[in-house]
Amino acid sequence: MGLITIDGLPIEQSSSSLLGNEPLLIFSGGETRQIALSSVASSTGTGIENNFNKYSFIGGGCLNVMEYQKNSSIIGGFCNRLGLPGNEIFSNECSNNNILGTRTSSISGGTNNMLINASNSVISGGGQNLIQNTLDANIEFQLANPYGNIILGGRGPNINGYKFNLAIGTTLGRIGGCTGNITSNSNYNSYNTNIGGYRQTIVNQRMSTVISSRVSVISGLGMYNTILGATYGCIINTNKDANSNTNILVSNNIIGGTSNTITGDKYSSIINGRSNTVKTGSNKYSSILNGKNNNALSAFSFIASGSGNEVRAENSSIIGGKNNRVLQSHCDSSIIGTNITSVSGNMLHANTLYLSADALPKSDPGIKGVIFLSGGLLDAGLGASVLMISNG
Repeated sequence: MGLITIDGLPIEQSSSSLLGNEPLLIFSGGETRQIALSSVASSTGTGIENNFNKYSFIGGGCLNVMEYQKNSSIIGGFCNRLGLPGNEIFSNECSNNNILGTRTSSISGGTNNMLINASNSVISGGGQNLIQNTLDANIEFQLANPYGNIILGGRGPNINGYKFNLAIGTTLGRIGGCTGNITSNSNYNSYNTNIGGYRQTIVNQRMSTVISSRVSVISGLGMYNTILGATYGCIINTNKDANSNTNILVSNNIIGGTSNTITGDKYSSIINGRSNTVKTGSNKYSSILNGKNNNALSAFSFIASGSGNEVRAENSSIIGGKNNRVLQSHCDSSIIGTNITSVSGNMLHANTLYLSADALPKSDPGIKGVIFLSGGLLDAGLGASVLMISNG
């Protein structure tokens, strides 16, 4: 029999060769235990009812468990669990953390955190955090070997993504998975960032970001989309087929505001305001700046503030005012005013028009289409001028 004592006591063993199956006595945590020599590569520090496997280490704590583990460690804490080789749970404050079906990942601090089937991933601090690859026959997506995902702090964020996603200090945030009846695409759900905020969700995206927002969502096949400092902000692709490459959301942005929605295609923005919408699958390069209940429903359209305004024609705009409409057939038109409905394309619409007489040309400038003042009536002694349009 060999004898090994820990906690500063000398190490002794028989002079004869050991075969590896001899029983060993280990003194640890105030008590003596008998284990097989083949397990000597694993060790446990002080603690109560901790279980471990070969080449692994549990340093203190209580009721910590390693299952099928090698080259792994739990350092302190309470009721922590490791389920595959090469992982770490460390910090004296750790409790109820789990790493299952995962390799080369770690949980540092926190409570009730879980890593499931996600390699090379990290959870640091926080509580009820989850990084996982869902393996469930009832769910319509399976992710191949997810890895490199990180959660730093927060409460309840969930990364069910493919690779290199980051969640920092968010509450009940989410990256990956599926929403409603929109399935998930394993080629997406990567390189996304979810920072701060409450109930922020990113699904079927690459390199998209939600920061310091509340109950906001980026969902549907796409990339480079951003929601920043918004409440109930939504950038969504209504195409239900996650494997389709049509109508991909690209570089859309919602900055600030409440209940603003982009349901469209590419390169559109809503900045501040409330209940504004950029909509339709072919809508590109459209923007709404502030205002309330405004709708940009065509490509290259623009609404600047106001309320209840709607643009349905391409390359058209509404500047301020309320309850204005640019009809679908009236492209390249603009409205400045209130309660105006467009009557033609390529036209400026206004309630009234003021021109500074002092600034207008007093004679024909010879440029076709330029308005000028004719002094003919003044010259005739009638005391008035006439607006004229030059024929060039």
